[in-house]
Amino acid sequence: MTPILDGDHLDAHFVGASHPGARFARGAYEGCRFERCTLTGARFIDARFTDCVFVGCELTTLGVAGTSFTNVTFTNCRAMGVDWTAAHQLTFSVEFDQCRLDNSMFGGMRLKGLKVLDCNLQGVDFSGCDLTNARFSKSDLGGALVRHATLKGADFTDARDFAFDYRTNKAGKTKINLDTAALVLAEMGLLVPDLDRLTGR
Repeated sequence: MTPILDGDHLDAHFVGASHPGARFARGAYEGCRFERCTLTGARFIDARFTDCVFVGCELTTLGVAGTSFTNVTFTNCRAMGVDWTAAHQLTFSVEFDQCRLDNSMFGGMRLKGLKVLDCNLQGVDFSGCDLTNARFSKSDLGGALVRHATLKGADFTDARDFAFDYRTNKAGKTKINLDTAALVLAEMGLLVPDLDRLTGR
């Protein structure tokens, strides 16, 4: 097992490392793989992650102040209660696959093309985000805040419990499922019997 240390790391493989509550400053991680690592409450400060992969890691309440994430993938990780808004915004490009992100914060971030696949996003804050062309496939958005956001081209077709607020969000070619569409039409005071039959209402 290679320990996680401050400093630069290229193509390193960290397996089973456990550093809950640890503080790491200004480290550069390029092409690294983090597997089954425990970083609960750890703090990365002004660090850089480029072309990295996190698999099966515990990242709940991870601190990311000033940290950049460029082409970083999280798979089967628990990253609940993370304030991603503290990360470096200009380089932020991530993908989440089969992760728990409950109660995390993305408010106001530019997340064009974000991919969130089969994730739990309960209570996540996406207020004011640019989610243009984002994809939320098979993900649970129960209680998520998606207000004053740009949703042009975003795909929520098979997302669960997505509350689409047509009054506050900027939509355009936004993809939603029949159940969500029925709820939106009902909020607008419109009744479409054919649609009700299709959704079983």
